[in-house]
Amino acid sequence: MSSKAEMIITADDFGRDAACTGIIAESLTTGSITAASLMANGSHFEEACRLVRSERLDGRIGVHLSLDEGPPLSREMRPYIDSSGQLSMKRRLRRLGAGLAAAVEAELSAQVDRVLAAGIRPTHLDSHRHIHTVFPIGRLVVRVARRYRIPYVRPARNLATSQTASAGFYKWLFNRYLSGRVRTADYFGDVVDFYRRPGEYDRSGLIECMTHLDDSPRGVENRELLQSDEFRRFVQRFRLIGHADRGR
Repeated sequence: MSSKAEMIITADDFGRDAACTGIIAESLTTGSITAASLMANGSHFEEACRLVRSERLDGRIGVHLSLDEGPPLSREMRPYIDSSGQLSMKRRLRRLGAGLAAAVEAELSAQVDRVLAAGIRPTHLDSHRHIHTVFPIGRLVVRVARRYRIPYVRPARNLATSQTASAGFYKWLFNRYLSGRVRTADYFGDVVDFYRRPGEYDRSGLIECMTHLDDSPRGVENRELLQSDEFRRFVQRFRLIGHADRGR
């Protein structure tokens, strides 16, 4: 087994729109990323699934759970949508009422079910705008992961980031909770930030870096980095894996 630290490079928002769906599939095929997270309620979900099948990408795909964008997939969540018919939950630490908690869990399950119905077995769960990293929602995501036997859930960001002591303590607490119940990474952060500040690269443990590959300025920056010779040299110090490959 390699002595290199292990790294997962995950593209978020697969199936969200046309701009990122094709480039994510291409990046998986060429190996510049090692995983993608699929939005079950994205406008290009069907196209993403077609690419997974045609490019034989199954085994690298997780679910990018959304509670704050796109239409609901469950009947239970419909009373909580906004005036335009979209999901609109916020990242808040306050407790969910019993009705809302049941609706959120039903929606999370519906999104996983849609991916499974497309013939894709998810390797991991994460969420749009990291909404699962607030405890009231994170607990429900862990329940869904365990129910569907999805082994991995993304931790809260703790890699190459500036944060207050209280924010750092909260993330440590959340990640400790997560690691006691599912598989997760030891470090998680943005791929550009980590490339610029690789302070943790020589530590033991698993690193996950997220990337966004759409047509926004951030997406263009991410694409240029992943395609650069400098980045290819940088990642040679790691063993690049997918979520299902840990320990193989």
